[in-house]
Formats: sequence, C-alpha cells, structure tokens
Amino acid sequence: MEEVFIGRAGSLTIDFDNDQVIIDRGGALAETAGFLSMKFKISEITAIEIRRPTFLKLGAFMFIVNGVRYMRTGGQFDNTEFVLNNKNDFAKAEGILNRIIEQNNLGGFQPENSVKAEKEIYHEPVGADCVFNFTNNTNSTLCVYPDYITLKHSGLLNALSKNGAKGERRILYTAITAIEYKKATTIAPGFIQFSISGADRGGGNLSAAADENTIMFDATKNQLTQQIVDYIENRRIEISKPQVAQVVQQSSALDELKKLKELLDMGIISQEEFDAKKKQLLGL
Repeated sequence: MEEVFIGRAGSLTIDFDNDQVIIDRGGALAETAGFLSMKFKISEITAIEIRRPTFLKLGAFMFIVNGVRYMRTGGQFDNTEFVLNNKNDFAKAEGILNRIIEQNNLGGFQPENSVKAEKEIYHEPVGADCVFNFTNNTNSTLCVYPDYITLKHSGLLNALSKNGAKGERRILYTAITAIEYKKATTIAPGFIQFSISGADRGGGNLSAAADENTIMFDATKNQLTQQIVDYIENRRIEISKPQVAQVVQQSSALDELKKLKELLDMGIISQEEFDAKKKQLLGL
C-alpha cells in the first residue's frame, strides 16, 4: 500500500509495503527555504507532531526519526515538516498517520514542537566514494570525489548572490585549470575558487561570493578546507601523470622514426624494415 501527498514544498510518499517514507522536495519554495529530500523507514519513526489547520495556517506534520529531530540546513525548521495544501488533504493524512502510530505503538499525535528530541542538521547522502562532504553556513555544499567535485548552492542567500544558480555542478579535475584558495580571518571569509576551462573569473572576495564555482567558509573551517585543496591538487597531479607520460612516449617514438627515416634515405635499412619498425613504434 502506497499513499502520496502533494504539498507546498514537494511530495510525500508513505510506502507501507516497503517500510519507507520518502519526502521529495521540489520547486522553488523548497529550494529557497533550504529543505532537502530525504528517505527513512516507517519503523524508525518514534514520534509524529502535527499542526492542525486553522483559518490562518495550513495543516502540517513532522516526523521524529530514531529520537532525532532532523533540521533543514540553517537549523530553523524541521526538515521532515510537510505542509499540506488544504483541510481535506490534512484529514486524509491524519488517517494514514494514525496507522503509523498504531504500528509503531507511539501513543498518539503530539503538538507541534512538543517532543524533546536531539536536533541534528540533515545532510543529503552522498556517494560511497566521496572523500570530503563540506557544507558552509550559507547552504553551499562541496563534495570531493577521486576524479571530480560537485558544487551545489541552495537557499535564498545563494540565489541572490550567485544570480539564481540552481542544481548541482559536476566538475572533472581535468577541466580545472587553477584553484585559488584564501584562508578566512576573523573579519573576512575565506574561499576555494575553481577556474574552469573556457570560463571567465574575477578576483577577490566579492567576485568569489558571486561565482558559482566557488565555496566560501569561515575561520573555523580553515584546517578542513586546506585538507580539501591539498587533496584535489594531489589528485590533479596524479591524474595528469599518465597523460604526460603518454606525450613523452609519443615524442620519443617520433624521434626514433626520424632517425629510421634518415637510415632509410641513406640505404642502410630497407623499406620493409622501416615499415615494420614504424608499426612497432606506433603500436599499429
């Protein structure tokens, strides 16, 4: 049995057969508010809070998962909060949620923000091969993988400062032409700025703040960001080594062919010997 609800900031799927709750955040409202999509098991729900609809407010409910209140990035609202579109949707949802309460033996609904639970900022899961997953205090996220990075800028502040940049950008190390790194001080933020082949880039903090290929940070993150930059630089060197070796190998082969051509022109070797050696050197 699967129940789907459409709300002001995405959709909610309650899948009883597969023991799953899926909150799929979509649209400008969720992006601006900093809400993230998430998935958890129905059996992991330890409390359900509700806000009943009134003349001024729409109805909503929040899940406490394994005793934790998962907050959206920024820490002001529950990331599991789901606001419904109208009173009819709330009535239907309340009936479905009652099944979860009975199934998990929760003892009924709780008023909004009444459950004492540990607060934790929710971060979207990343790939298993992610080496660093860094989110700053303006809802920008940098994930560092062995062969590429991803940058994502969420929330209203980033939408304003980065000209409405949305979605996740994947940048291969082979596409990065330079990395500018500036440590933060007590009065000025630091930044990691990636120069990409074919893209214009300015300089300084103001330019970095508006650049979608940049992530800003405060002084508490200097050590972590230095480790991130060192890792990326080392990986860029490692990735470029085979390419350099291939160029050197090709250059050596061309030099050898030039010498063989001179021997052919002098009559020291035959055309057949030259052709055979040429195929060997070029790997034909």
